[in-house]
Order: sequence, then C-alpha cells, then structure tokens
Amino acid sequence: MVTCALVSILFTHMQIESGNRQWWWRSFFNTGSTGIYVFLYSIVHYQSLEATTTTSRNIYHGYMGFVSFCVFLMTGSIGFLSSLWFTNLLFTHLGHSPDVEAEDTDDTLELIETEASSQRSVNTIRRLLVS
Repeated sequence: MVTCALVSILFTHMQIESGNRQWWWRSFFNTGSTGIYVFLYSIVHYQSLEATTTTSRNIYHGYMGFVSFCVFLMTGSIGFLSSLWFTNLLFTHLGHSPDVEAEDTDDTLELIETEASSQRSVNTIRRLLVS
C-alpha cells in the first residue's frame, strides 16, 4: 500500500511539473493497474493447475476476476487519496490554488514565474520528505 501511494505521488508530481493539472483519473489508473497485473498473473498461474473441467475454469477465472477488480479499486483508491493529500499539501505550502491555469503561456513573465514556482515546489518536496 505504501508503494502504491509513493508511486502515485511521484507520477502526480511529474505530471503537475509538466504543466498538466488533470491528475485525478491518472492517479487512480496508475496504481489501479496492479489489479490488471493480478488478473494476468492468475491466467498464467492457471496453466500450472491441474483443473481440466469447464466448470472449474469458469469458477477460477470468475473469482480471480472479482478479486482482481477489488484489488484494482483498492490500489486505485489508495493512489488517488495519496495524490489528493500530496497536491493539497503542495499547493498549500506554495500558496497557489491547484485550479489556476495560465491564461497566456507565451508571456515571458508567466514563464519566469512558472520556473520559480517549479523550483520552490522541488525545494518544498525535499523539505517535506526530509522531515
């Protein structure tokens, strides 16, 4: 669970740094993809079992599909909530609102401010991780 949270925070930070502020669903699917891995591994594992009837195959894949979906929802929720906490913490310490979009990206002054806030966010993240 901690790994899911940290991976989601890392990907969300990289996405925000690149200027894309639509991190909501991506943070859910980045960590939720663990459920897809579990289901694919269950298919590979089924090859080593000695179940030969259609009923046993259907029951196995049905239960593993349900378990994989539950893992998808659990890890996706962990990733989303940790990214939500991180962005709230980040924008609170930077003094910005996460909903503010730049009006004109060609303006030199805005580019300078973006670079300055990027450096402040990196320094803030370093301080938060050290403490």
